[in-house]
Amino acid sequence: YLAGEHEQVWDELLALGAAVREEPLYDDALAVARETMRRARYNVETIVARLRESGYTFIEESTQVYVPALSDAVEQINRLEQLIAGSIPLSMRVWYELVGEVNLIGSHPNWVVCGYALGSYDELYHSSLYYKYRSESSKKAVQTEPLMVKGIQGQFTLNERQYPLLLFISPHQNDRSGFSGGGIDEVPIPDSAIDGLVIHENGREPSETFVNYLRRSFQWGGFPGFANVDESLRPTAMLAQLTEGLLPI
Repeated sequence: YLAGEHEQVWDELLALGAAVREEPLYDDALAVARETMRRARYNVETIVARLRESGYTFIEESTQVYVPALSDAVEQINRLEQLIAGSIPLSMRVWYELVGEVNLIGSHPNWVVCGYALGSYDELYHSSLYYKYRSESSKKAVQTEPLMVKGIQGQFTLNERQYPLLLFISPHQNDRSGFSGGGIDEVPIPDSAIDGLVIHENGREPSETFVNYLRRSFQWGGFPGFANVDESLRPTAMLAQLTEGLLPI
């Protein structure tokens, strides 16, 4: 992994399934997960700082855009695993331990598109955001798919859920871009593998692993939805600034 074979290593460990929880594999798998999430934390902190410096408008208050890992994260993870009588994917455990929570939903006044759609929902529930974006109402709204991962503190509503149990990652990319009818992205648990699958509404859409979701997000400076936007509508210079020097995972 340290030599640069990031995807190959994760693919190999993922193929081992629950066997990564057994020695002598576990120490290596945990080391890979920790190095990956240390890099992810650096990337998240760097992107958030650069967005703030650029004048980006977040939907959340500044203090809620990035919430570092809680001091009692390990205790909360252990409590969660006791509730589900099993394990959560190792990638998610180490994310909660080392990174925390991030929410990049918002838009930038200099973009030729609006990263968050205006509508009645915003007027009713996000009035301050509505007024911030009101000047952008003539811009085309696009699905930028801003990076968002909920922290461990939001994972204890299991009694309200149907089986299989699920870790809440974020609203679907539709909702993260201000469009209705998106639903939620989740990771099924228990799962003893090194990485979990992020699915939409119990698997009705193709899934990807959590680490691949992070990888894809960092490749686009936190906004992988721009991969599907016409080049003429992308903030190319800003995306280059956001991604400069980010660590590969």
